[in-house]
Amino acid sequence: MRINFNNSSRPLSAAKLLARRTGHVRLSAAQEAIAKAAGYRDWHDLHRSSGGPSSHDPVTPDRAKALVLSVVDALDVSLGEAQYALSRARMFTFSLEENLQLRASLWRERLFGCAGRGKVGTLVMVQALRGKEVGYLKPGGEGYDQLLYDSGFGSCASSEVSYPRGTTEDFAPSVLWLPYGYWKRAKGEMVAFSRDYRPLWHIGSGKVVPADPWEWIGDIREEFFFREIAGTGTWSYGRARELALAFLAENRISETPRLLDAMPFLFEPGEVTVKGAVERLKANATQLAA
Repeated sequence: MRINFNNSSRPLSAAKLLARRTGHVRLSAAQEAIAKAAGYRDWHDLHRSSGGPSSHDPVTPDRAKALVLSVVDALDVSLGEAQYALSRARMFTFSLEENLQLRASLWRERLFGCAGRGKVGTLVMVQALRGKEVGYLKPGGEGYDQLLYDSGFGSCASSEVSYPRGTTEDFAPSVLWLPYGYWKRAKGEMVAFSRDYRPLWHIGSGKVVPADPWEWIGDIREEFFFREIAGTGTWSYGRARELALAFLAENRISETPRLLDAMPFLFEPGEVTVKGAVERLKANATQLAA
């Protein structure tokens, strides 16, 4: 089904973002891929058909998922790059929560597939201090399971794992997107960072720019932690989480950071750290840009 546009500015903006951020995709190729994903024969068809009395069509989560996957397949870019460009250009206007849900559904489609007992990427439940905690199964060993929870990694005996009877909603782990705090740099820029001190967003001069999670951030003058501001020892739930979400909302951040692109590498055999996954992500990005 075709998506109607007031004009071609949003699709063009998305194409420019893809070409600039990936380094290996030509603008013309990005334009063609986005036009076809939106239901047009080619870019010229989209450009000619834009305008008129109809407004920009609202895009449902299912349609957004199809858009992202079409662009990914046409250009050989990551799920994250395609989703960020389309969302940032307002090809679909989702809240942060909706964008996180979209990313989780994309992982289920392309990374994990259908759930199954003992299958990597299946959501399971483990008894924890706060009750049953949900996590993704990672490659484990004989008699024990490795898991990725919302707040990070864990392991337990296979006998401690239970499988939900009903449908359990996939999620984007907070350890890969929720700010743990932020740095203030010498010239006033703020940089939000994750629980593993990986940069998420550059914020300053009225702009918000996604950070590469392998960046070295220098000139740090002040450091702020949301758990300390909240006066709590926790960071992924409660008051600290509320403050982190308020920080994102205040800076009008509704897209997902590049650190989420490390998710597939966390499920490689033997990978048990965000640092290791980021190193793999960087090597992959370097290879594609070469």
